[in-house]
Amino acid sequence: MGDYTIRLADDKDKDRILSWRNHDDVRGVMLSSHCITKGEHDSWWGSTMEREDRRILIVLKNNIPLGVITIYGYKGEKKSAWWGFYIDNKSVPSSSDRLEVWLALEDLVIVY
Repeated sequence: MGDYTIRLADDKDKDRILSWRNHDDVRGVMLSSHCITKGEHDSWWGSTMEREDRRILIVLKNNIPLGVITIYGYKGEKKSAWWGFYIDNKSVPSSSDRLEVWLALEDLVIVY
């Protein structure tokens, strides 16, 4: 599957994640399918980054960011949480490549 890793997101990832989220393919499968504004994203980002029970993780292949995992209700000691994810559909255009990233992403978040 290649060299996939995850790391905690930082402020340098904020705009990248917004562009991934606003891709037509990603918006089409979200509960809220409208194009997220910078203001909405900035507000979400600030509150999410401050919360102890949330994590934003960046998925990388060979150190290239390809996706994001958002963890909610994180209870590290109890190994409990729920999570969502999406990938950079622009950089991973083919279905077979997306499937590879999704499978790696699932493995990484379960280990996390």
